[in-house]
Amino acid sequence: MTSVLWRSAAGPLEVVRRVVLIFALCLWFGGFTFYALVVIHTGHRVFDSRVEVGFLTQAVTRWLNLIGVGALCLMLWNVFAGWRRQSRLVCGALLSSWLLVAGLEVVLFLLHPKLDALLDPETRSIVSRHEFKSLHLLYMNLSTTQWVVTILYICATVWAWRCLDRSAMAGAALQNPAACSGGHETQFEKKGI
Repeated sequence: MTSVLWRSAAGPLEVVRRVVLIFALCLWFGGFTFYALVVIHTGHRVFDSRVEVGFLTQAVTRWLNLIGVGALCLMLWNVFAGWRRQSRLVCGALLSSWLLVAGLEVVLFLLHPKLDALLDPETRSIVSRHEFKSLHLLYMNLSTTQWVVTILYICATVWAWRCLDRSAMAGAALQNPAACSGGHETQFEKKGI
């Protein structure tokens, strides 16, 4: 089974690259999802005010954005790793979704210091509630958009990997038909088909 996995993915480096990308996406995308679904709601129950939750959010989103940069680098590597072996549609789906996610990450990085400037760490208060509320809403909407586009990127990645694996398996079958069946004759080969 292991040899089929290595061969189906067109080599050991391909498998390692895929696993590293999956781990990076688990950390970044999974971390963001867990934070949005669990931590924020728990913070509202544990802390006395929304402002305290805001200071928690300030610290966590800084880390999520930094982890996102690393994940985006690996995602870009994934885009170009199979570029010459992919159809235009697959390449376009991967590249366009990556560009959207990366562009949104840049905007989130630029918005973060503006939000930070509206928080006073000494008094644990918001300097301008109206300005903070509108920027925070923008930040949340952009983060949600990035989350949705990342799902599209993940779908495009699975599609790309499936196409590459099928291509690699077809190539292996042409070179050595027994290699694709685990060394055993398939029912078609036994019948001479």
